[in-house]
Amino acid sequence: MEQVGTRYGTEPGSLPTESVYRFDQRGHRLILMEEKPAADRLREVESGAVELGFYEDGPVIFFLFRFGESKWKETPFSWHLTPRKQQAHPDEVADDQVRILLVDSTDGLIRVVRMLLPSEDFCRRLRQALTKQATGSFNGQSYAKHLNSVWNQLSVEDMVENADSRWRTSAKE
Repeated sequence: MEQVGTRYGTEPGSLPTESVYRFDQRGHRLILMEEKPAADRLREVESGAVELGFYEDGPVIFFLFRFGESKWKETPFSWHLTPRKQQAHPDEVADDQVRILLVDSTDGLIRVVRMLLPSEDFCRRLRQALTKQATGSFNGQSYAKHLNSVWNQLSVEDMVENADSRWRTSAKE
């Protein structure tokens, strides 16, 4: 299980600086890989207000997120791109919690682990979108073309405005 202070990935310095949403047998995970995150960023992710959302466009689910008053970010997801051995149908995963990991991409160490349980409505809608994806057909080339088309036409703010669902939690007390 991923814990603060343990390594994420295989080798130090081998991680890209990016954010990734994953859904598989282990449930929902949002992995934030950032270069040398500052103390205030660590606090923000660990205990600050969080907003989550998702925007479904054709074969792509864009997982939307922000911490505090920072800018919205998105990361695309397709169930079909999850390695087969790790795939799980949404009905097979009972836990709706979202595990957020903040990883220092320079050394590969996990700096923050935070568990969130979004609203029942958010979880239901996300599960429906994931089920639709998992039971649909997939073409890698079409997916890549569609992904690029959306990125060329919509900003993350547009996705947030048209989100299929959004949820917000306040800072930890």
